[in-house]
Amino acid sequence: MNAPVRAVLFDIGGVVVELNDMVGYLKDHGIGDPADFHARWLHCPTVRLYESGGCDTDSFADGVIRDLELDMSPAGFLDAFARWPKGLFPGIKDLIRETRANAVVGCLSNTNSLHWPAFSPELEPDDIFDHQILSFEIGLMKPDAEIYQHAVERLDLPAESILFLDDNPLNVEAARDVGLHAQQVYGTEQARAALVRFDIVAE
Repeated sequence: MNAPVRAVLFDIGGVVVELNDMVGYLKDHGIGDPADFHARWLHCPTVRLYESGGCDTDSFADGVIRDLELDMSPAGFLDAFARWPKGLFPGIKDLIRETRANAVVGCLSNTNSLHWPAFSPELEPDDIFDHQILSFEIGLMKPDAEIYQHAVERLDLPAESILFLDDNPLNVEAARDVGLHAQQVYGTEQARAALVRFDIVAE
């Protein structure tokens, strides 16, 4: 490591918020190979438009069904999509607070106007994050380099002093390309292990 970690950015879905099995649900509705779903989702034009704040929820449902060739109604898709976030991982808020005692803390997430308000009351982001970098608010998305560059500018720190935790390997690789320390983790235990490795929290 070239510099001590001074800031930690948490992805939300898969790191802070546990997710229901959207792939398992949609595999019966024409998604093709489930192993390719997350890459197809990240690169789906309508997903990118919606999660960067470029269209409303109804247009999003219509477009995703078209782009991913899903065999379901828009209402059925939105019902499943709304239930994708399951709830906070046990202990994650305490871990974020523990991290914040030793580093600047933020979230860096692809999210949208449907999901973010749904879990914000439980998450209380204003109380636990110094920075909230949300795709639908800033018009940028992971894994594009621009969102990581935006995060570096927002934190006003060298990229090599920022640790990013995300459950998606595409996002982790993209963050490393911009110069951030990035680790693939899922849930509280793996997040803590990464933070211990970088001497941010105690084991």
